[in-house]
Amino acid sequence: MPDQHKEIARQLDRLVREGEAIYLSVEITHRSAEERKKLEKVIEKMEDVARKAAKAAADKGESLSDELARLELLQGKDFRGSYQRWYSQALRVAEQLLPDRYGEFRELYRLDKSPKELNVSVYTISDYIHGTIAPARGLDEPGSRSVAMGKLKDQIDILSSAKARLDSLLANIEGALQATLLDDELETATELLKAKHLRSAGVVAGVVLERHLKTVLANHQISLGRKKPQIGNLNDALKKAGIFDNPRWREVQRLGDLRNLCGHDGERAPEAGEVKELIAGTEKIVKTVF
Repeated sequence: MPDQHKEIARQLDRLVREGEAIYLSVEITHRSAEERKKLEKVIEKMEDVARKAAKAAADKGESLSDELARLELLQGKDFRGSYQRWYSQALRVAEQLLPDRYGEFRELYRLDKSPKELNVSVYTISDYIHGTIAPARGLDEPGSRSVAMGKLKDQIDILSSAKARLDSLLANIEGALQATLLDDELETATELLKAKHLRSAGVVAGVVLERHLKTVLANHQISLGRKKPQIGNLNDALKKAGIFDNPRWREVQRLGDLRNLCGHDGERAPEAGEVKELIAGTEKIVKTVF
């Protein structure tokens, strides 16, 4: 997770910087002489950062394309092509990391449905790229540019917000993937039970229970000295840490006993009702204990 966090944060930084470069490449050509001087200083600093990043990438044998592309943006080349390239990447990031703001991000570029009447409130970046104007609605060339660049800034701000939420976002994604995996495995256990493969069904459910208990321990930053803890060890650790009360501890202990019954050939054969209890109990723990 630390390596994943670092790489995603790096890519977010790159996309935010590139978006800012696209914005500045447009703004600097339409500002007063005094404002242009201020923006030029900002651009000089951004160019310096880009050159250093490109040199660092070259020293590591990595691709220079991202940073060199950003240098071109800062020099004001091809807004349409540069923005379309940036938007395609940024949209995927918004979809994965910010699903609650994905629709907003996309509609800043283009509305899902064409408006009946063009005005400032429904004007999008796509309209600006295609040269659409409506002078009577305050969307002459300067007005349309101002609205479009305001929406580009909104997109950049949305991406920036992802970095502040990165830890929780990654945890949510990882948790969702883990939950889906556990659900699939419990479904497999249920199918094995229906086919009367009782021991196999119980073993699969036991693996799900053990994996989830380990996740709960990790969520609460509880470490165990044992290299290969069993359900009983995990259960005891959670009780000792105050995560489980006595009824919950006894419940998991019972599930652990049923798992052992299914997994040990020397024991008597498990009954269908016991395996069903193990699967249902495991599903309850997975759904209610975090």
